[in-house]
Amino acid sequence: MPEEPAQNEDDPRELCIEGRNLSLAHKEDPTLLSDSMPSITVLPSALPEALRRTRQEARIALVLPLRLTSGSGDMIPAVLLDLSASGLLALVDGRSSLLLPPPPGARFTGEFFLDDLEIHQADLVVIQVTQRGSGLLALGCKLIEVQPGVTAALRARVAARPRAPRPQ
Repeated sequence: MPEEPAQNEDDPRELCIEGRNLSLAHKEDPTLLSDSMPSITVLPSALPEALRRTRQEARIALVLPLRLTSGSGDMIPAVLLDLSASGLLALVDGRSSLLLPPPPGARFTGEFFLDDLEIHQADLVVIQVTQRGSGLLALGCKLIEVQPGVTAALRARVAARPRAPRPQ
């Protein structure tokens, strides 16, 4: 039976595994443990943006009117630029509301129509905000709650249409 890792009583920064002392004192040196434990890969703590955000669903490019409503009841007109079963990209004029630009984590209720599918009171959370020209903002939003059956219907609509090109 393998021996459980134990702390060296003299120094809490040392770890004892199978009778070998491994110093954990030099955290900034990722190769410190490489000789003792070659199967461990040390990853940087600050991953690049591209690795932290990945798309979970296929999406379609479109241009549809979208109504965003804040928790205080302010209505913000927007244009839906792309859509997936789990989120959307909305274009808003930053001058149309004092609530813009919203911080990441801000919540809105969205309403839009896609063919015969009517989406009412979809709860959205802002994930990303980017500048898009003179006063325009692109809001990357995640759908956090929709009417029953909407997610499956959106997934079917997205699958039936050609995929959107990747933004540049």
